[in-house]
Order: sequence, then C-alpha cells, then structure tokens
Amino acid sequence: MQLKTANGDVAKLAARGEAPTRGLADFLVRDTSVAYAFIAPAFFLLLFLVAYPFVLSVWFSLSDARVGETGSFVGVDNFRRLLSSGIFQQTLQNSMVFTAAALTAKTVFGMALALLLFRVARFKRLIRGAVLLPFIVPTALSTLVWWWMFEPLYSVVNWTLKALHVVNRDIPWLSCTSSTGTSPGSRTRISPCSR
Repeated sequence: MQLKTANGDVAKLAARGEAPTRGLADFLVRDTSVAYAFIAPAFFLLLFLVAYPFVLSVWFSLSDARVGETGSFVGVDNFRRLLSSGIFQQTLQNSMVFTAAALTAKTVFGMALALLLFRVARFKRLIRGAVLLPFIVPTALSTLVWWWMFEPLYSVVNWTLKALHVVNRDIPWLSCTSSTGTSPGSRTRISPCSR
C-alpha cells in the first residue's frame, strides 16, 4: 500500500507495517465527527431553550393544567372557549386596529421624513445620525438612564440644579406623596402612583 504525502512519513510507516496510534490528531482529521462536536452545543441550546418550551406550551394549550397541577388533555376546548369569549374578540379587534393604524402612521411619517432628509444639504450626516439615534440606543437602556437622571437620591439633575444654586434641596421627581393616612413626608417609589 503506497500513500502519497508531502513528506513521505506515512508511506514509510505503512510500508513497514507500522501504523501510528490513533489519537486526537486522527479524530480531528475526520470531518464529520468534528462537525458534530462543533454543532452539539448549539443543538443542545436550541433543544432545551427553544424546542422543549415550545412543546411544553403546546401541551399546556391542549390541557387544563394549572400552576402546580399536572392537568389532563382537553383537546381544542381551550381554543373554542377563547374564540367564543367577547373579551378576546374585543381585544383581537383592538389589536388589529392599533396595528393597522401604527403601521400606516409609521409608513407615512417614515416616508415623509426620508424624503425630507434626502433634500437636506447642510449638516446631512449630523441630521441623519440624530434621526437614527433612537433606533440605535435600546429603549431599556434609555429608560434606565432617564430614571437615574431623575432618581431622588442620586439625581444628576438635582445635583446640577443645586450646584447652580437654582434649588437648595433635592426634588423627588419620580415619587408621589401618599394621602391615605400615612405621614405627609412618606413617599412611595411605585410608578404610576395609585390613588
């Protein structure tokens, strides 16, 4: 048996009847086993984080299971009951109207803004960047930053106003005074304020 290689080492070993021991290098040479080894972590993540919850949600939708109980198979009775519910029908109608209105408004205003920005000659890059900024910054991060800016204890707005001698005490921007039998100075941190 003659194997052609760049340095001829394998051919010499095969001619003498000696074979190199199988090890990691031999394992890595086989493409299929390496491919399966690389795909396995992603496969297991998909299996346990996508497929299992999907199958479980289908089971829950076809059963009368409650929290802490196993439940039994009821078929499509849950869907029949849902489709005959007036609350569900009103909610579905509201969702469709809102979606249609929002898509129409976004399309019209987006196209108008795009045409307007296309004609702008001065500061074109700056204006385009400013327009795209809300889409770049995630809403959650933006919310946290605004909360931090107006948070009563560490508010950067209060610090700035006090440093400029505009106010002499902290302003509780995000709190409400409770008027239900508690002391006048007590405040809740739940928003929106319940009355």
